[in-house]
Amino acid sequence: MTRPVARKTIRKTATATKKQARKQSTPIKQVPKPIQALTRLRKLKQNEEYLIPNAAFVRIVKDALSNAAINLRNDAKYFRIQRAALDALKISAEAYLIQLFEDLTLLVEHAKRKTLMMQDFQLIKRLRASTGDRTMLALRSENQRY
Repeated sequence: MTRPVARKTIRKTATATKKQARKQSTPIKQVPKPIQALTRLRKLKQNEEYLIPNAAFVRIVKDALSNAAINLRNDAKYFRIQRAALDALKISAEAYLIQLFEDLTLLVEHAKRKTLMMQDFQLIKRLRASTGDRTMLALRSENQRY
């Protein structure tokens, strides 16, 4: 009796099938980074959560109020603020910052860059000050430099 000769079989390994699947699948179109940032900002705006941490925001507001109390020569040395007023301040500050960064992202896209630079912020300050944005007008009066 003769024994049958063993034949080599080609095994399909997991890496070989992954490579074949990768070659057969269509490439995924990658979205440019500035557009990803804008979509992320839009999603965060739809969210009910705040973007700025509460403790940090309260600390900044209390610091500003204590500076105002010192400037007004108030005897109490501090002001109290209601929770609803603090929430309103927080919502408006976040909305303003989101709008500012959306405009800055558009400037960066227009300049065909990926990095936000100081000159972009200076240009936004100038444009907003010319249209009558009070915050930018206050910044303009503080430092007369562009």
